[in-house]
Amino acid sequence: MTRPHITTDLAQAILADDPSTITPTFDAPWNATLRSLIQMFQGSALYVLVGLLIAAAVGWVGSKIVQSGTGQKISVIVMLVCGVSAIIVSAAGGLIWWFAGIKMF
Repeated sequence: MTRPHITTDLAQAILADDPSTITPTFDAPWNATLRSLIQMFQGSALYVLVGLLIAAAVGWVGSKIVQSGTGQKISVIVMLVCGVSAIIVSAAGGLIWWFAGIKMF
């Protein structure tokens, strides 16, 4: 007589439940703290990105004054990367809600 393997029993137990009935719940006591922490990181990232954007703009003006084409090119790239990154960071909550249907913020 052969006994089924433990993974077979586990798979049958998992498949016995309907996966479509599993839904996330967001009422854990630490969720408010995590949400606040994530918002602080998001705000800090925006401060850093805006600071880098300003520094790149100053670098672009300085490169324009001394007629450095390479400096201007690098400054424009840094400004574009900082601008796009700031847009993504600031829209993270909305993007999560839109993609996953989970309202985060």
